Amino acid sequence: AWKTGTSYGFRDAWAVGVTPEYAVGVWAGNADGEGVPGLVGARTAGPVMFDIFNILPPTGWFEAPVYGEYAEVEVCPESGCLKGPYCPVCDTLQLPKAALRSAPCPYHKPVTLTADGRFRTTAGDMGAKTVNMFLLPPAMEWYYRQHHPEYKALPPRKPGIVRNDNFIPMEFIYPENGSTIFIPRQLDGSLKGIVCNLAHSTPGEKVYWHLDNSYLGCTQYIHQMTVSPLPGPHIITVVDSSGNSLSIRLTITGAES
Repeated sequence: AWKTGTSYGFRDAWAVGVTPEYAVGVWAGNADGEGVPGLVGARTAGPVMFDIFNILPPTGWFEAPVYGEYAEVEVCPESGCLKGPYCPVCDTLQLPKAALRSAPCPYHKPVTLTADGRFRTTAGDMGAKTVNMFLLPPAMEWYYRQHHPEYKALPPRKPGIVRNDNFIPMEFIYPENGSTIFIPRQLDGSLKGIVCNLAHSTPGEKVYWHLDNSYLGCTQYIHQMTVSPLPGPHIITVVDSSGNSLSIRLTITGAES
């Protein structure tokens, strides 16, 4: 078992590893505490720690703990939640019995698709098939995609199919609905705007932005819009090219003087 770490400002890099017989700790850094760019535990102290373990005599492994308060639990490997009814595979882990009270995976859901899998459709459509998909809310999906390029987004509805669900493919990353935001004045007295960030489940979808009743502009691929509202309550509304809309309310303070 081992762990590496890096202190703020790249001042310290460390690695600690343990076996039943040995504990090895390695620190790397300057004696005067000066930071060094690139001084990261996994790249500096970690390799030295493993070199030391390779020199030491071979050791055994830790004895398995007594699982009096533990149970074998089926867990969804993608969400980390308890296995739900639509999770296609699972891992079996030894977890505290209290984990059995957790909610099952809410992210694997049955979706009816066309035969080629390109569109969502209805069960009565010829050649339709139902598959279980791992579907995250738009904001979670936005972060998840950055480290999981294999993630498959929910396909669009087949043209001509009437919408029969409550799924909204957009979600504000910032600001949150109901936020109160302080906007300072610059040295020249001008107001600094806020950058709104939106996640959309459909790549390439155009999104049209409105502040109260005023049109702000359109975004595509990267949905960010700088907004400079006056003090008081406001509504930001976004509408995509498929007709889906989403609104949030926020209050601006601190810009009066």
